[in-house]
Amino acid sequence: MSRWTSRQTADGRWIVIEVNDAQESSFVGLNPLALWRGVIEAAQARAWLPFEREIGAGVIVEEGHSPPQIELEKMRGIAARARTEREVADAFAVVKVSFSLADDCEYDYEPGTPEHAHALEISDEWERLYKELLARIFGILTAEGVEVPAKGWNSVVAPFMARNGWRDDGGWWICAREAR
Repeated sequence: MSRWTSRQTADGRWIVIEVNDAQESSFVGLNPLALWRGVIEAAQARAWLPFEREIGAGVIVEEGHSPPQIELEKMRGIAARARTEREVADAFAVVKVSFSLADDCEYDYEPGTPEHAHALEISDEWERLYKELLARIFGILTAEGVEVPAKGWNSVVAPFMARNGWRDDGGWWICAREAR
């Protein structure tokens, strides 16, 4: 199973690092405990998203990452209660990353095994939530008179996310808000 961490670059941006996945990519030789300790220290200084109250004490959502403590059902509840445009954008950013990570897990198991089937089910559930939030964003944009193209829709989603404090970094939504 893949393990993930994040690091802040010298210019202040945050990046996702895949550690010790089945394909032996990224930082295969690093000690994941040391990396996670650094993530915890860095995360304690980061800005929290508006729906932090929904998630619970001690759980940090930052830099477009969905912490492992947020289960699919809890995220569904958060997404369902998102009322403002910013809350929808926040939920979309978190769900997008969770969907991407869940989708990657299917490659950790041999096709045809129960583990692979379970990984596919989880990925499908995250994808459904992702598409629900995307449809809500399309609804907001359409109500504003923005035409949402059938292909290349990120051309209208990226400005929506930007006005709500997120920037697109090659498919990962990065929180671009000031720390508070």
